[in-house]
Amino acid sequence: CVNLTPTESSGIGREITIDVDYTGEDLASVSALIGMTTSELITFHQETIWRVALIGFAPGFPYLVPLNETRFESLPRLEAPRERVPAGAVAIAAGMSCVYPSAMPGGWHLIGTTTAKLFDAHNNQNPSLLSAGDVVRFRESK
Repeated sequence: CVNLTPTESSGIGREITIDVDYTGEDLASVSALIGMTTSELITFHQETIWRVALIGFAPGFPYLVPLNETRFESLPRLEAPRERVPAGAVAIAAGMSCVYPSAMPGGWHLIGTTTAKLFDAHNNQNPSLLSAGDVVRFRESK
């Protein structure tokens, strides 16, 4: 589920809420690495306000940077990237978060998944759900 609403702040794009199922294969190991319980990590990820810094690496791939303090800066990318990360994987590394728009190789820590479609090549007007400047909030799926 995705919720799009315009923000009132100038210079900031739309505010987009993305529902996440926090069952990623790296959730427990990341929690241990940064000294949080998995519940604390999930809450922290949701309470962080993320801005789309840029779309790159692959079509629709958002690099999300925190607008408030984060504890993820010291979390490096994986030493050896995975050969395939599934579309919709929600991940963190190096102080940022991302959502994989399609299946591809990747070296970020997987903390959850979403059903939100980040890139649609058949949408000629706006193929990417997110644009630079948009604000993203994550919400736990019910």
